[in-house]
Amino acid sequence: MSASPQLRRHLDILCGFGGRRTGSASERQASAYIGEVLAGSGGRASWLDTPYAGWQPLECFVEAADSRFDACALLNVPATAEAGLRAGILDLGRGAPADFAARQDEVRGRIVLVRHERMFAPDTVHRRVKYAEAVRCGAAAMLVVGHQPGSVVAGSSGMEAGEGIPAAGIAPETAEALRRAGSARLLLRSALAPAEARSHFVEFGPEAGPVVVLSAHLDGHDPAESALDNATGCAILLALIDEVAGRRDLPCRLRFAFFNLEEWRLTGSREYVARLSPEERAEIVLNINLDSLGMAGPMTALTSGFEALGPFLQRVFAGLGEDLGVHLPLQTNSDHANFAEAGIPAFRLLSGFDDPESVAMKILSDGDRREAVSLPDLDRALGATRATMEAALRLSPQDLRPVR
Repeated sequence: MSASPQLRRHLDILCGFGGRRTGSASERQASAYIGEVLAGSGGRASWLDTPYAGWQPLECFVEAADSRFDACALLNVPATAEAGLRAGILDLGRGAPADFAARQDEVRGRIVLVRHERMFAPDTVHRRVKYAEAVRCGAAAMLVVGHQPGSVVAGSSGMEAGEGIPAAGIAPETAEALRRAGSARLLLRSALAPAEARSHFVEFGPEAGPVVVLSAHLDGHDPAESALDNATGCAILLALIDEVAGRRDLPCRLRFAFFNLEEWRLTGSREYVARLSPEERAEIVLNINLDSLGMAGPMTALTSGFEALGPFLQRVFAGLGEDLGVHLPLQTNSDHANFAEAGIPAFRLLSGFDDPESVAMKILSDGDRREAVSLPDLDRALGATRATMEAALRLSPQDLRPVR
């Protein structure tokens, strides 16, 4: 089975722009492209410009034993002094809170090494947790050791611009060199210039009443094309817009949202949800959030604590002959979280959850390119999203909410 031509075309165009870090040329190009598609779709197009600090990386590397190694600054971290930061290396292995606690007396003033983890697993310790521990314990800087040979790893700090300590992602070979050297110099230069990032929306169907919201984030990271995370989700939404643009039979409103600043603490969707009135929130039947698809194996729905949502989705997927994993606890790892925390039924659909062999391990590395996307599996995700959308259009806003 091959992917639909429209799906593949949108994926290629988005990946062709580059990594789409917010504020970069590639993000601006992708945002403009999505805006043009929505404006020409025949739907009711709109946008939201969200202010942010405008943090931009200028230069980042680490030196040890007369060798220089590339590094990728984590989003929003403070810069080092102009001459860089020299300190001893302390390898904390995984870098879980227990690892920091066990060696707390050694952390202060050191550059700590922690490991990048599988993001899509129930027991993952997110880098934001490790970063907060490094700050709390007085580390001079933190380096996240990637998992892909020869590739730095990207990510966010989870803090406001300039808060905390310098931090960056490095390749596994770099970590080995730093351990041997025992000390290193980190140089991280950045710039702050207040800016705005644009999220895009288009709506079809009736002018008022209940609404189903489908979302995906358009922003990404620097090392590659941010293909899996999340050109896949955007391409599916754009392909669905192509399909529904001419329909006159929609029983309720259908809204497509392309959020910016997702990689920056879910900022774009947070502002969007905060702007909704109580009445507007009550009208939302479901948020279907697509983030990191197009990989082999069963898909998983992170259902954000809404107990009625898992059985509903599994019935839809069973009708397609698809298995669906369901993870009930809220995970605040994509834009669905802001809807869920506002009491709106919401889930994230993703591939590779709790699968150590999944190509999802390429996310945030130089391997996250369109070649990593399985087009037949992306087509499966498109079909599953289409079926879920059609089923949700027949629900009322109360059907998936807890009974009070």
